[in-house]
Parts: sequence; C-alpha cells; structure tokens
Amino acid sequence: MLNQETLAALDRMPGAEVICPDGTAGQLEMLGVRPHSDEITHLIVRRGFLFQRDLLVPADLVEAIAPETNTVQLTPSLSEVAALSPYEGKHEAWQTAVGATLGGVLGVALSLATLPLRLPFEFFLRGWQQRRQEAQDRIVQAARRARAQDLLEHRVFDRSVAEPPLAIDLNRASAQELAQVRGIGAPLADEIIRHRPFASFDQLAHIPGLSASTLSRLKEVGTIS
Repeated sequence: MLNQETLAALDRMPGAEVICPDGTAGQLEMLGVRPHSDEITHLIVRRGFLFQRDLLVPADLVEAIAPETNTVQLTPSLSEVAALSPYEGKHEAWQTAVGATLGGVLGVALSLATLPLRLPFEFFLRGWQQRRQEAQDRIVQAARRARAQDLLEHRVFDRSVAEPPLAIDLNRASAQELAQVRGIGAPLADEIIRHRPFASFDQLAHIPGLSASTLSRLKEVGTIS
C-alpha cells in the first residue's frame, strides 16, 4: 500500500486514467477523504462512456502513481474493479429502498434496450484508448532510444587520458597514440590504421564506428600528411 504522502499526488491528477493489469478501468473523478484527518481512503473511479457509473476503489488497491503520464495503476483486474461497491453521491440520497429497486430494474431494461446503440461507442472508445496507449508507448521508446544514443555520443571517458598536446599524423600515428584521443578506443584505432593511408579527412567518415563528433575531434587534433 502506498503511503499518504505518495497518495497526496492524486489531488493534483483530476481525470487521471486508472489502469488495471488487463486494461483501463476508467477515469479518476474524486477522492474519498476521512474527515478531520485528510487521509485518502478511496478513489472514486468513473467507468463507462454513454452510461457512466462511479465506483469506490479502496486506496490500498493503488499500486503506482505516475503524475508525468497522469495515470494510476491498480493491482486488481478489470473484473475485480467492476465488482466493487458503487459510489452514491448526495444527489441519490432521496431514493427509498423501493425506489432504488425500481430504478435498478429500469436501469437494466434501459441498458438492454440501448445495447445496440452503445456497443459501437464502447468499441470505438476501447480502440481509441488502445491507440492512445500504443502512441504513448512509442513516444517512451523513442525517448529511450534517443537517450541511449546520447549516452553513446557523450559517454564518460577516463579523464586521466588527456588530449595529445601536439597534432597527430593520422597516416603515421600508432594505435596507442590514436587511442589517446577521446572517443577512440583500441578497436577503433586499429580500424583507422587498417584504412590508411588517407588523402583527406572526408575519407575517415567511411570508417565503421567513427561517429561525427569523434571525427570532428580528430580534425582538431590530427593532421594528414
């Protein structure tokens, strides 16, 4: 169970998408707070599209909260969430037991009568939610790939290896001398030697594994004779 400090983030996430392991449960509508203590005890989750209903989800069923994506992850499945108690606000307090029963019967009848109309909307909503989730996954994956590439281009090198104080002749330098340049290790130094001689720096661009930033650094510290 998440602590109250973590659950407090829900107060800044109205309309957050509430997700179960097997799909989307609904949207965060309100929070149930214990009087005089401000302790969050329940989430009021709104389900459905045309015919909506609110469920009382105990706070101890929250597995994770992600404010950056405005999502709330629950531990139970969709069927378990759907079986939770409904939230009946003050606007329903006037109903008597008889009225509530009659309303339930009428609600079932109305639900069955409008099923052909609601099904296309439900399928559309589920398809839209799935496409939105896939788009979010693609964005996250693209960001991870860009981050990985950035780390490769700007990885941390041993700072005890300094840049050579004098220019290096790329056609005559040894593998050890080439490896002194930041971004060039022993395998890349051997690859540079294998492609020699060079008539211009442009020919280095065809060496496998030599990035544009490393080539730019070679132009600063190297010469071609």
